[in-house]
Amino acid sequence: MRLPDGSAVSLSIGLVHVDHAPTGRSPRTAEAVLDDLNDRADRALKASKTAGRNRTTTIDH
Repeated sequence: MRLPDGSAVSLSIGLVHVDHAPTGRSPRTAEAVLDDLNDRADRALKASKTAGRNRTTTIDH
């Protein structure tokens, strides 16, 4: 994508959905949920960057 000044912009996004208390499991602490969210989002972002520019990758579990 080109901006009006001629400079280029690309965007890679990693998306993730984390259940706070998945079915059949006991509830997790907020820290555990955030750690899981961060790890999965990081993996999704790395997958997007590996796949090329202007990508969106989601990881559900």
